[in-house]
Amino acid sequence: MKHCAFTLVVVISVVASSPASAQQYTSRRSGEIVVLQDTKNQTTVSIVPSVGNIVFSMTVKGEDILRWPYGSVEEFKARPALSGIPFVGPWTNRFDEQAFYANGKRYAFDMDLGNVRGAIPIHGFLSTTDQWQVIEVRADGKSAWVTSKLEFFKRPMWMKQFPFAHTIEIT
Repeated sequence: MKHCAFTLVVVISVVASSPASAQQYTSRRSGEIVVLQDTKNQTTVSIVPSVGNIVFSMTVKGEDILRWPYGSVEEFKARPALSGIPFVGPWTNRFDEQAFYANGKRYAFDMDLGNVRGAIPIHGFLSTTDQWQVIEVRADGKSAWVTSKLEFFKRPMWMKQFPFAHTIEIT
């Protein structure tokens, strides 16, 4: 009996000390950055939910394939523009005036609010919002993912510009 117990302890010790087989997919959150990895395909995606839930880096086999002219996320937060893969909404593309039409009704923007810019508004006003809530950061044997939620209806200034209550969830 003592021999069996000793053997079991040795087996458990060896199993516990040996490295686990490498997972193909991993996910982690480091401060305000979420990193998703596929080790087999040597692909890493980095997302910063606090700046529009933007994908700001994607490397494939060590090469970054996205434009990122900033030295840090802090530098990007100070002046976010023209890089990464942003979420655009609540509309995409350009309008031909400072208003939009839905269900036969014209909805004019309140340009004094400052969240819609330009004579011809483009891509909405959510691309740099800090209101995204990370709900889940996970990986399993099939993929790695982050799920974030934006509760549009809770923001009066947004509802004034786009009066359709909704919640956006991105995975």
